[in-house]
Amino acid sequence: MNLKATFVHVHRAPGLGSARPLALGLALLALFALAAAAVQAEPIRRVGQNPRGLALGGTGMSYSDDEMALYYNPAGLGAVKNIWVEVLPIALEASPDGATFLQDKAAEGDSNIGSLSGVAQLIEDNIGKDLHYRAFAYPTGVFGLGRGLSFGAGLFYETEADILFRNQASPEADAYYRKDSGAALGFAFPLAEGRFLVGISGRNITREVGDETISSAELAIAAANDELDLEQTLNIQEGTGTAYDLGIIWRIESFSTTRSQLAATVQNVGGADLGDAGEIKQEVSVGFAMKPQFSRLVRGLFAVEFRDATFEATDDESSEKRTHVGFELGVLPQDDSTSLVTGRVGWGQGGISYGLEIALWHSFNIQYVYYEQEYGERAGEDLRKRHILQLNVIGFTL
Repeated sequence: MNLKATFVHVHRAPGLGSARPLALGLALLALFALAAAAVQAEPIRRVGQNPRGLALGGTGMSYSDDEMALYYNPAGLGAVKNIWVEVLPIALEASPDGATFLQDKAAEGDSNIGSLSGVAQLIEDNIGKDLHYRAFAYPTGVFGLGRGLSFGAGLFYETEADILFRNQASPEADAYYRKDSGAALGFAFPLAEGRFLVGISGRNITREVGDETISSAELAIAAANDELDLEQTLNIQEGTGTAYDLGIIWRIESFSTTRSQLAATVQNVGGADLGDAGEIKQEVSVGFAMKPQFSRLVRGLFAVEFRDATFEATDDESSEKRTHVGFELGVLPQDDSTSLVTGRVGWGQGGISYGLEIALWHSFNIQYVYYEQEYGERAGEDLRKRHILQLNVIGFTL
């Protein structure tokens, strides 16, 4: 590949009526209130982080009830009661600085955004700016066979690029590139008359990744040659491996308008070895969600999750960066998991998030999301802004 100049409704089960989901949720929140201590500034990057989950503060595994359960919690596949197919959902993400950079290039009439004509000027104009881009697509199908028994399959493609120029006197650039592609397969089945859903999924992943600091000398050579070959400079490595996920959801019946559940997942069981591209480490997460139906026209969602609860996925030991909270309000529900208009807000890694979705069942869907990604040592220390726009115009349910 050529990387030259890339800068880039859950069914309620009977019984368990005496449970108190709010108390359980508060207990989880108390567990999450741990002291934060970090040893390395590194964002937690995961495969399959869709706009809905990011708008809800980075949650997703506690309330999985759609096709993205393949990536968040395979037990959630059991919440899909019919056939649900998303043929071509495509999402584009950029930082504000990254979006402005592209707009300026377009305004200049530069037909080749990848060209680094005038590298020195480019560096001078972008010192201290966060140039971030991500594009991803997850065509997926889920087939509900009834009574919580379901299976799903999908393909995924995601590419991400970051570059941050720093040090005006002797410029350097922190650059990161990643491309993931592959296929996912999973299934879910019920236990205890549907009070529990258990899921298993697997993903075959091909990854290209590079993460380097480009020195002032390399930038000077690039300026002299009017070209920067990121594929060579970043020493991009490629590898393939398989990751397996296990998930469970405990549905709790309580009150007349509240549907609640506890969930747990083990993602990348035992770690996924991608050869030269490194390893995706095991990640254990727990969460709690409530899905109140306020009326026939309005429903909600509240979720609180502690992801990477065993501190294995990264060397960062910050508890706050692993705590995620989200709230969703849907107006004019169309089926178990889709409303005509849905608003979302969330908090995760010390940053806020929000989003808006307009959907016509699964034949048309458009989403906008704003969220903040943490690059610092502690939650809220080095938050970088992200905007996402996703469009899906080919989808259906049967």
